[in-house]
Amino acid sequence: MNFIKCVTVLPLIFTSLIVASFAYAAPHEKGTYVEWNIGASSYARVKYTPEFNYSEPTSIGSNVNLGHLFNRYFATEIGYTKYNLGGNSPNSVDLAVKFIYPFNVGNYDLNIFAKMGSAYLSDTGLRPLVGVGAAYQVTSKLDLNTQVQDSLCIDGKSSTLFSVGLTYHF
Repeated sequence: MNFIKCVTVLPLIFTSLIVASFAYAAPHEKGTYVEWNIGASSYARVKYTPEFNYSEPTSIGSNVNLGHLFNRYFATEIGYTKYNLGGNSPNSVDLAVKFIYPFNVGNYDLNIFAKMGSAYLSDTGLRPLVGVGAAYQVTSKLDLNTQVQDSLCIDGKSSTLFSVGLTYHF
């Protein structure tokens, strides 16, 4: 009986959330936000020779960012990333600037963004960080986002996180 209730109630809840998300939300102009993402991560050790190419398997990774939006086009972030939630891959703390291109499709507020900065990885030290992504404004306080970020391969190692997440604007 509980299974039947779940099968009938869950689609109703899901449909209600989708309908509610279509309501027009004013674009974010400035303020503080927190973002949480989860997705597929990889940590690769690569040498540029045909004989050696090692990559740890893709695993589940996560990150959290605290940011400040100065205007619709520019923000700064500080973040923490765990590249393998169940393993011993590195953690990183990063500081980045985020460039945002907001646009509307009908009543839907969308953002495309790029970020760049520095990441301190627990096993290799300071490295460049780049990322790109897109966000959909669900409500005036909540965004749904997808992004990829990478601490660049400068020493034979690369740490990448492909993720989806939520951003809450205070």
